[in-house]
Amino acid sequence: MESRPAGLQAGMSTWHRYKLGQAQFTNWARITAAKVEAALPPAKPEQDGNGFSSGDGVVRETERKLSRREAKKAKKAANDHNGVKHQQTSTAGLPPWLAELETMTETITTHIDPHDIPESPINILRDVVALRKKSARFFSAAASRSEDVNLQQSNAAHLQIIAVLDGILAKFEALLTKVKREPSSLQSDTPGLGVSAYDLSNIFSYLEVDETAAVTSEEESEVEEHKHGIAKKKHTKRARKANKKSKQTPPAKSTKGQGSSAGVNVDDKYKRRRAWIERWQEKLVNGYLQIYCLFEDFNTIRDYIVERWCDYFYQDRPIGVDTLAVLTNAAFELFYQLEEETSKNAKFSKDFCNVLKNLVWYFSLEEMNGKKDLSSKQGPRSTKTADLDEKLDVLFGGNDEDPTDEDLEGTFHRLGLRTFFHLEALMQHQYADPVKIQIALKQDDKTSQYGLTSIKERHDLAYVLTNELLEELNVIRNTKINVDADYLLPAETELALGLQDMLRKVDGDRVSVAVVLSLQLWNDIRQTIETKVTDACTIMQSKAREVKARLESMLPSTENGPSPLARYSMPLRQRIVEIESFMLRDVTHYEKKMLAGGLEGIDLDTLHVEIEPFQLLNSEPVWAGLLLLRARLVASHLGYLLTRHSYVIEAAACLYAVAKLRGDPRLPSWPLMDKWMATTYAEDSAFKRALGQATPALIVSEFSTTFPGIMTGQKPIDATDEHEYAPQIAMRKALVERYADNRRDCHGFLEYLEKLTRAKHNLTLQRSPNTSGNTPPVTNTSTQRSPIQTLELVDEILTNDLDDILDLDYAELSKQCTQLLYRVCLDPTFRDSELQEALPRQMEEGNTDTSTLARLPLLLHRACTPPDKTKTTASQDTTTTKDITNLLSRITTKFLTQLHQDHQPKPNTETDTTTAVANNEAPEPEDEHYPGMPTAPFTMAIKKPSKPWAMGWGEEGREGVKHEFLKMGRPLKGEDLMFAGWQVRRLFERRKMEGAWSAHD
Repeated sequence: MESRPAGLQAGMSTWHRYKLGQAQFTNWARITAAKVEAALPPAKPEQDGNGFSSGDGVVRETERKLSRREAKKAKKAANDHNGVKHQQTSTAGLPPWLAELETMTETITTHIDPHDIPESPINILRDVVALRKKSARFFSAAASRSEDVNLQQSNAAHLQIIAVLDGILAKFEALLTKVKREPSSLQSDTPGLGVSAYDLSNIFSYLEVDETAAVTSEEESEVEEHKHGIAKKKHTKRARKANKKSKQTPPAKSTKGQGSSAGVNVDDKYKRRRAWIERWQEKLVNGYLQIYCLFEDFNTIRDYIVERWCDYFYQDRPIGVDTLAVLTNAAFELFYQLEEETSKNAKFSKDFCNVLKNLVWYFSLEEMNGKKDLSSKQGPRSTKTADLDEKLDVLFGGNDEDPTDEDLEGTFHRLGLRTFFHLEALMQHQYADPVKIQIALKQDDKTSQYGLTSIKERHDLAYVLTNELLEELNVIRNTKINVDADYLLPAETELALGLQDMLRKVDGDRVSVAVVLSLQLWNDIRQTIETKVTDACTIMQSKAREVKARLESMLPSTENGPSPLARYSMPLRQRIVEIESFMLRDVTHYEKKMLAGGLEGIDLDTLHVEIEPFQLLNSEPVWAGLLLLRARLVASHLGYLLTRHSYVIEAAACLYAVAKLRGDPRLPSWPLMDKWMATTYAEDSAFKRALGQATPALIVSEFSTTFPGIMTGQKPIDATDEHEYAPQIAMRKALVERYADNRRDCHGFLEYLEKLTRAKHNLTLQRSPNTSGNTPPVTNTSTQRSPIQTLELVDEILTNDLDDILDLDYAELSKQCTQLLYRVCLDPTFRDSELQEALPRQMEEGNTDTSTLARLPLLLHRACTPPDKTKTTASQDTTTTKDITNLLSRITTKFLTQLHQDHQPKPNTETDTTTAVANNEAPEPEDEHYPGMPTAPFTMAIKKPSKPWAMGWGEEGREGVKHEFLKMGRPLKGEDLMFAGWQVRRLFERRKMEGAWSAHD
């Protein structure tokens, strides 16, 4: 498989949590034990007959050289005197790290005060023991049935490790029961376990405290070394002289003393070899524990995703299809991360077959002897799995009897073995030559196949669904080859990319772990939603038509000269063509028709072949959901960019805030403005502080101070400033970079999950400010969350935080703001020479530059502040401010009232007239107050080019595309082939088929 970038960790996997927890607990125990031993009072030495102390563990070599047995006895006596007694019976045969851990536990539990033991390391140890017990239950059944001696010995060693760790945990829990602690307010992040991300991060604080004690002991040792400084220097000089003499003199012949040194060397080699064997056995046990953690995380993620799709199917769609698609694709990315983590072990690789070989060694399949549940259409056994253990032969036998062991079938389901066998059989026979494409001209109705209960029937349906998906992806892969392009299609899923990479590989490892796990999850989703699988494509196309119309309304007009929005013309047109080509039309339809014809030069008009359109999107809800999200992201992001060219919305928000100060109950709400205010600027930004002032004069004064560049029309605040803009902007930007861009480097990286996590943290701080005054630490980042917590975070962000900003119509909001500013400027009560000279020229020329209107708050500030304050009384200033407040309140109320009426369903004209006459209501003479005001000043005229920019090729083939892009002012890029239509090689056949290019092509 093609290597993918690892990027950032998107969550703490079970294996990573286990390794980190065990390492942190061991480190805490080592430092705590050293601290306890240092605090013990020194023992009084007892002199023996030779004048040596029995408590000294080391005897100076200059006084007398002890034998090995005497040195060992002296060391044991010193340890016994200090209270550290080794239990040789309990540590015999244990790995060195476990024996050391048991010794340190004995030291801590014997001499430490129970109040000084924190809860976090004990919770971590409890999690480690629970995980090892679960993995032992998984493999013990197979070890009991197997006759393999190595398997039984390895399993026994694992059970011994669990017993020792359980004993260590029992000692610490016995001490904690003596201490009455208040219940912790921090709940466990992992359901069913006592460990949390807080425990794994909080333990570092204890380690830092203990490390300070270690530093203190090091300083004391430096004082002792300073006392013997002179003696060390003399000894060093003598050693250098001795080295010089040893270099000059030849080596002496073997003496009696060399025999003892040779014995030591043999002993060292034995110890090194024994240590190597112990490390190998530990690595072997950890390797299979790592496999267990891999499938444990897979099934946890799988259950969560399937449950969310069940909510969509059974509970009247409480969650959007685009949210489900993002969660599923994020799960695919997490599977690649788990695959990368597993492949770091030298014993395993990214090939699922390699993992299966190691798993079969631990897993017995004898109970499946002579039974088979695979359909005969899968063909004979694959050569890839032929070298597996003979126990897998039962899966490819000739007996059609259904299996009766539900437990064993459930284990197969948890491991995804059925999907692996389906994929291997298809790749070995039907897709052995990827160039030969299987075309499904018309699929049979599979409605009757859903809702099956038999194991064999469910497997047959999974096989059919997998075959359909491979057929569609093989068509797309072949089409990419035909046009000489290796680009990504819009919103292509990680599963689709993985299967295409697998089809591209002819030799070598073709089935990776991540692809098998992702395909198993996809099959579960398909069998969960059943007939509602086509809803995603229907909803996506409905939203795509809406987004296309919105983007067309944003296209700037060039009839009256250059527009300030002209730089957005090309991105808008590219996105419009993308929606037409990939969302509203089937990208595989033409390729299937050409392949069904068999000849490239055949007249396809005479070829009567019935091909069902949108087979891929109707059968792939994840890809259709990602296209739906892409459409929403494109409309929101481009609309946001278009509104950043002036301060029109900010100026209208300022007038709206001034109008609300009057407290008029007749003032209607402004939904679009309220959404924009909640999702654009941060709560503590300078703009919102300006709008929160108590008087109109302070509001417009702070507004002019906040935006000093309003006269030039350039916004000084960058969108990347987290302090001024709301966290929703950063969330949308992260999703735009991941799902609305076609760069290949965006796939495989998980940085967007890290950005979403940090933006969510900032949003939480804004919504619940800290009253204590202390800045809370940035905790619960993506590396401290479990995979399920990461998916829950993405779900919450898309459902609660980004729903308003993605549905916000920036073009409509800009149009409404422009209309409000025009009404204020043209009102007879407010007259300003600067605006009165500029506005008629704008209306006559049809210029869409609204930067002049954005100066209105500055003019209001000038009206509220008389030029000569010394000659103006406070009553006059108050009167001027009151008049402006009444003016803005009256105009805003009238404007929003009319706006609400325009957006409501139009009632019957006769009924409306009767109601108006009965209420004695007369229409207001708006034409007298606002003569010549355009109905929609922001609406930009769409200038249709003489030829569609993507299809009006002056020459045949690729050169014509380059020519058209050069006429637009820039050279052709490789990614432009996607927007220009990717049937470049089929140009002649399409012209012959259709006769000429149409505007909808």
